[in-house]
This record gives sequence, structure tokens and C-alpha cells, in this order.
Amino acid sequence: MREKFVCEYEQEFVIPSHERLTKVGIDQDVRAMIERRVKTFFPEATILDATPKGPPASNCIRVVLSPLDPFFDEEELFRHLDICIKNELYHVVPDGLVGGTAYVAILNGRASIDDDTRVLRSSRQREFNQQLNLGKYKRVKQFLALIETNPQVVELPILKVFELLEGVYREQVLSYSSGVELSEHSDCPSCGSDLQELENDCSQPMCGYIGKSSFYFECVRCGLIVLNPYPTDKKLSNLYDKWDYLDFETSLNQVYGMNFPRCKESVRLIEENGFKSVLDIGGGTGGFAKFIKDRFQDINVQYSDFDFKADDLDSSGVKKIKLALPEESIPENFDLITAWEVVEHFSYQGFIKLLKNVSSSLNPGGEFVFSTPDFDSPICRMTNFFSACPPFHLLVFRRSWLEKHLPEMFPELSLEGVQYCSDLGKDLMGWSGYLKKFGSSLQWRSLAEFFEHMGQKYDENVRDGFHSSMGSEVLVRLRKRG
Repeated sequence: MREKFVCEYEQEFVIPSHERLTKVGIDQDVRAMIERRVKTFFPEATILDATPKGPPASNCIRVVLSPLDPFFDEEELFRHLDICIKNELYHVVPDGLVGGTAYVAILNGRASIDDDTRVLRSSRQREFNQQLNLGKYKRVKQFLALIETNPQVVELPILKVFELLEGVYREQVLSYSSGVELSEHSDCPSCGSDLQELENDCSQPMCGYIGKSSFYFECVRCGLIVLNPYPTDKKLSNLYDKWDYLDFETSLNQVYGMNFPRCKESVRLIEENGFKSVLDIGGGTGGFAKFIKDRFQDINVQYSDFDFKADDLDSSGVKKIKLALPEESIPENFDLITAWEVVEHFSYQGFIKLLKNVSSSLNPGGEFVFSTPDFDSPICRMTNFFSACPPFHLLVFRRSWLEKHLPEMFPELSLEGVQYCSDLGKDLMGWSGYLKKFGSSLQWRSLAEFFEHMGQKYDENVRDGFHSSMGSEVLVRLRKRG
């Protein structure tokens, strides 16, 4: 195994800046780390900060890197450079490399500029199922924490990096480098039965750095799915930091309107029941609360979270409540309480506390409406959507579990209905784009390209009709008796 790359060619490495890293003031620091990695494995290379105009000189081979991919895979890059030189390929791009370890392109100055772009394959993502790319700010946090723990890690061979992440740093990355306490389930927290591993083969779209080992487990009896190990409720709010806020700020999923089932159903309930007060818990940037207030100016609309991710709601008439749920009590009663993609963010014990808290804070006849990923749905399973967010998602529910167990656990609440909804469907293009680039096999990446085509081909009404009968989430309604 080669430790350094040496050839008769001059070697140029291009490392441009990126606005995502510039925004948080770390662009130059990340660039310096990548330069160290280049000099470790390509000691004779010249490093540039912008791609020169025109092709490389005839005695030069150029490698273009992205600052979002700080751990280029030196072994695969050596191999691809050898192929490019031997076969006189002018322009090549990679496929199948682990996110965060890919190069952007290789350009060969000795080859014909008229050659087509060729793709060089790798099986690394299938083998390791990692995600080190800095395209999410949560992953930027994980990267910075890793560098702080081991400043020399950027100079290590990529296989050693993977080994460390699966070994001595596993607990650090599973806790999102946030100092939260981790605990383990020995059996199902709901029914006490055995747990079985669920396969993880679709990397980690949110936090990354976790690898291929299993961390979601399914109860063999009741079917509840739990993260294991999982953050305890103590210091749980540490997960929801500035990096989480930055991802919220740049997310495409924070848009609300009547084409979203959660908005349509909430408006219907307010209008049909004459509800006068609404609380949205875990309200994130407050977008849903603002949507409701804009539509119903004369009702009391509030939203809560561990901390506030929005500063522009005061003028809209929405009241903000800082609540460390599930421990803190909701301070007043409401006609409608909503929680969109929230209940899965607590431990099982926290989920029970949350529902008891909500139940005691509903006026008689009031409703609690929430959405959560549905493991019963093949859409949720086929994309590994259910396991996209460790350690933020501590539980994964399924429609059949909710329909059976909620009425037994909370007799004071009647189950009024369960319907499908789909964040994944609304952001089909985003998910397809992610899987097309980071899927663990050529088959995965090709299927994602097909889904992307479907998303472009069919209009929103067709997609909405499909997701009304099979969504990645369910929307659940519980009414307070009395």
C-alpha cells in the first residue's frame, strides 16, 4: 500500500472556498486542514485556491477538491489517478466514494480535451456507509469536534479514520458531540420483549460520522423501534444548538401552506370546532405558528421549544414560550396542541411524560395532533428515512403501534384518526439528490436518479394523491374526552 503519490506529472490541487463554510467563519481553517492532508499524501503537489482557466499543462495532472469533502480518500484517489494516466483520460469524476472523501474531478493535461467525461467507480460507500461531507451544519459540528479531539486526524489514512469513528470516537459521534448522557436499552421499553437490529445501509443525511454499525433496534413483539444507545432526557436540549439552528435556517422543509396535510387538517379543526387557542410544541423556527396566526388573527397562537430559532414572530402576534419538555409543564390550557415531527425526539419515558403533559393541558374537547415517521410505510423503510436523524430521533413509531397502544395508554384521550402525510414526498427532489450522490450502491444511486425524474415529471397533485395513501409519516389526532 502506497503512503505517498509520486509520478512524472506535475500535480495541481485546487481547493476553492465555499459559502456554507464562509458563513460560519471556518472556510480558511478547513482549507488549511485539507492542505495538510494533501501535503501528507502528495508532498510534491502545488495547491491553488481557484481553478485556472483552460486545461492543465501537458505535463500536469489537476485534482479539484471541495472544502465540503475534507477527508479525500487517498487510496482511491491514487488508484483513480493511475487509471486516468494509464488510459489517457482527460476528465474523470468519481462515483461510490464515501461522502466527505470524494474529489470533484481529475483533469489530465496529456489527454485530448475533446474526450468525454468518464466515471470511475468505487465500492467504498457500500463497504463503510459513512457520511463525512460538510453539507449539513450538524456535520460541520461533528467534524470540528473530531478535529478538537484529535488534531492529527486529517493526516491519517482514510481507513484509519473510519476505524476510529467506529471505535474510540463512536460514543462521541452518537451523542452528537454535545455532552449528552447516553444510556442503553436491554429490552423494549414498551413491552419488555427482545430487540433486533435493523440494517443501516443509507449513510446519515443529518449528523453523519456514525458509520455502518446498527443503532436502531426493533421490538420483536410490539414493533416499537428505539435508538440504542440513546441520549437520556438529561441535557437533551444540548442537541438543539446553533448548528441545529443553522440547518433549520437553510432547510427547504420549513415552508407551510394549505398543500401540507398538517396545515390543512389544523385549519379544518379550528374552523369546524371554533377553537380559540393553539400551541405548537417543538415549533422550530415558528413557521407553522405564523401560518396559523396569519389565517386566524383573532385567536391565541403560541409556540414553544427548548430555545427560540426565530426572532421575527413578535410583530405577527405569535407568543413564544421557552419550554424544556417533557419535564416542564405547559403553563396554560389550549383547544389545539400540535407537534410536527417532535414526539420521536424523546426517549420512551419522555414520550409518556410528554403525552401526559399535553393531556392535562388540553381543554375538554380539545385535540392533540402530531406527525411522526411511520415504519409501517415502505417509503419510510426503503430510503432508510426512519434512521436519518440519530441521535435526534430516539424513537421510531409505526401506524399499527400507535393505533393499538395509544388508546390503552391514555384512556382520557380518544383516537380520532390517523392519516398519511409525507415530508419525504414534499422534498422528493432533495432526498433523491442526496441518495443519487451518497447512496450505498450503484443500484441505490440509479433508483434515486429515477425518483428524481419522477419528481420532475409528475405534478404536485399526482404526488399528493400518492402520498395520501402511502406516506413517510402519519398524522395522528387525539381528542380530550369530556
